[in-house]
Amino acid sequence: MPTVTKARNSQAHRAQTLVDRLSAALRLPDSCRGEPLIVESQIAQTRSMHIVVIWDQWKNQSPAERSKIILEAYTDAKRLRGSTITVAMGLIGEEALRMGFLPYSIVTTRRHGDKASSDKLAKAMLGAGGVVVKIGSSTQLRFATLGQAEDAYRKLSQQVAGPYWAIVQEQAAAE
Repeated sequence: MPTVTKARNSQAHRAQTLVDRLSAALRLPDSCRGEPLIVESQIAQTRSMHIVVIWDQWKNQSPAERSKIILEAYTDAKRLRGSTITVAMGLIGEEALRMGFLPYSIVTTRRHGDKASSDKLAKAMLGAGGVVVKIGSSTQLRFATLGQAEDAYRKLSQQVAGPYWAIVQEQAAAE
């Protein structure tokens, strides 16, 4: 039985670490946050919130564990403001992309012969927040909201000045 207890303690420690890290991220202003990418939808009529947290740290957590961690982190960070969380969904980047939660992207517009190297642009993208997605040879930063994409665009433009960045909104396919 000691192995089972040890595994349970390890899982509890990992969950508490994620609660602490998410709670710390919630205390930061939105513009200073990278991953986790947090989307809050307030429903005024019911004084409730729908929360989606996109974070690759969720990989080894079940959907139920992810929701529990989100609820604990919001309580710990005192972010409920009298509201009740009715939906708490934790997704890794790939899941969020597949489910359509990341419709905004920043792509590079670098052309052959430009001053800024591909490596410099890729490095800047890694530090700008958002979810980094590789599609073929292209690297994109993906975001849930236009505001998040615009914040990252400003950071990137300050870091690597020039016409190297574009915000693109992916349109949902017609059904």
